[in-house]
Amino acid sequence: MIAEAFVFPRKGKPFSESWARKKWDEARAKAVLAPITLYTGTRHSVASQTANREASLYTISKFVGHSNTKQTERYSQLEIRALKQAQRQASIRSLFSAKSLQSEK
Repeated sequence: MIAEAFVFPRKGKPFSESWARKKWDEARAKAVLAPITLYTGTRHSVASQTANREASLYTISKFVGHSNTKQTERYSQLEIRALKQAQRQASIRSLFSAKSLQSEK
């Protein structure tokens, strides 16, 4: 394998999983976060980042190996921008619905 195939090569080889886990635990402890494993943290991060790029929850659930999208909804957190846009759209729809109801009276 060539060093370019890895994100963080050291002397032409990837860092070991135990080294990455140790660094993860050190950073997590310094940040005073719950004891989340490297595997869980990176899996959650991938799901969240993919959701923020507007991939479907179905696609994300298949990618991370969930049996249904309900599991994926728990792990993928939508970006505030997307939530605000959805709220605006709902408000506009309810405004138009209220105006059409008033004009029917």
